[in-house]
Amino acid sequence: MMLLTSCSPTAAEVVASNPPVASTATSSTPSATVEPTEPVAEAPTCVTALTEDAYTDFETSGLALRDYQGWRTDIQFMADDGGIACAWQGQGDVVVIFGQLPLTSTEWETKRTELVATGYVEETDPVAGYFNEPDTDPNYIDGGFVYRDGNLFYVSYPAVTQWIPALVSA
Repeated sequence: MMLLTSCSPTAAEVVASNPPVASTATSSTPSATVEPTEPVAEAPTCVTALTEDAYTDFETSGLALRDYQGWRTDIQFMADDGGIACAWQGQGDVVVIFGQLPLTSTEWETKRTELVATGYVEETDPVAGYFNEPDTDPNYIDGGFVYRDGNLFYVSYPAVTQWIPALVSA
């Protein structure tokens, strides 16, 4: 029969070698324990929010990033509230607009109610939960909003949803 012994000190040996130290704290309130957290993701920018395919397509189509200056659907509130509002435009009248804003579920419900009240219609195409904007001009494709995983997204063209990582992986 083989008997294994531990090389680590016993609990009694640890206590004997580490005498108690008197606390100098004057408060009887327990201190808060700091929990480890996940690394915080970097906030998206107009040059990081979409997939690489989007930027390649914009470049080959002659579209360059411009300052957002309003659109049929004004998404300035997204930039003003801590998100982004982006525009890519070429020499013609083609403009691609994209916005992203972090929202709580309560904030989303308020925004959702506002969208429905102003004529947005929830659809399943191009992605589930897409709120298509009202048709205000037959010369333009209608954009829309999508809420997913704590973020509200706006696209001026439904096809742009294929380049939003949160919607592609959904």
